[in-house]
Amino acid sequence: MVISLAGAFEQFIRRILRDSVIAMSGKGRNYDSLAEGIKKENFYRTGLALGTIHEPLDYLDLDYELLAKNLGTCFTGSAQALLNAEAFAIFLSIISPKHLEDALRRIGVALRWDDFGRVAEVQTALDKKGTRDTAKAVEANLKRFGQMRNKIAHSGSSGVVVTALDFEQLLQFFRPFGRTLARVAETDLAKYVAK
Repeated sequence: MVISLAGAFEQFIRRILRDSVIAMSGKGRNYDSLAEGIKKENFYRTGLALGTIHEPLDYLDLDYELLAKNLGTCFTGSAQALLNAEAFAIFLSIISPKHLEDALRRIGVALRWDDFGRVAEVQTALDKKGTRDTAKAVEANLKRFGQMRNKIAHSGSSGVVVTALDFEQLLQFFRPFGRTLARVAETDLAKYVAK
């Protein structure tokens, strides 16, 4: 169940990345209006995606011709740039605070842990009070979850005991954490798309 929860969380992050990139390149967005960081990430991530053509990834259905076609719209003066949203969501290893920050940085979202610490639901789930203490607990909880997942995935369940209560606490944490994460990404993205 821990592995399934980790997989669901990774899919959730992939969806945030894909949906954000689709929104950035939507509405007839011209290439020159895109942030430099997004332009670079699009080239880099598309290159990584195209590099899998001889050994396609099991967990993604990449359309290599579409990747190449979309990349061809990304040049100075292009009236409509089509970013490769799927490319932004590959090669994720996100069940650690640092990896999650890195994944969201791909789309220009700066993860501020205090944004989670201010949410009453997150405070309740972690039995914490105050923004800073809760923010630290969010990072620690996410790190611990990643370690638990990795131990189970790489060594079987030897040495890892996950009780029904442990799993329920993880669910109680991830529900408000996921909602807050989506809200944070949406808020940052709204500022970007409005430009």
